[in-house]
Amino acid sequence: PTRRSSDLNPMAVIAPFREANELDVLTKARQLAEYIFTICKNEKQFPRRDRWMLTADILHEAAHVLAHVRRANAVRVTTAEDYIQRRSEQVAALSSLDALMGYAGLAYTVLHLSGDRAEYWTGLMVEEMALLKGWRDADYRRYGQLLPNAKPSAREKDGAKPRVAR
Repeated sequence: PTRRSSDLNPMAVIAPFREANELDVLTKARQLAEYIFTICKNEKQFPRRDRWMLTADILHEAAHVLAHVRRANAVRVTTAEDYIQRRSEQVAALSSLDALMGYAGLAYTVLHLSGDRAEYWTGLMVEEMALLKGWRDADYRRYGQLLPNAKPSAREKDGAKPRVAR
């Protein structure tokens, strides 16, 4: 049987060119938090004598990334105030993720986190950051007109769409 163009889904987008969506951001945030909680409770990775130095801060920021992403996702945007609240949670998640990046570097250098674990952890954070920024930028394109004097960032002005590995 021959396929006709009318049989094809006109809305289908090749995976690497899809925009990040809320579900992707939530899934990756949860995956990141689960991984961090798992390695922080591992006594071989973080012995009890060293654990008190950094792991509480690491766990705190990992939980905050997930919480802020969930809060942002819970906001149904219909007004400028809704959009501001959602964006505030997205920015808070990015801020916690940035702090987590710093803690990962310290865990690697000071607590001797293994290279493989550091690489995987960093990869999860980089992916989550790209997804979060993509979601924030997509929200601006979708809801930015709700703000009276909206000024897009250079990234948003260019209409940049992050390419996210799937």
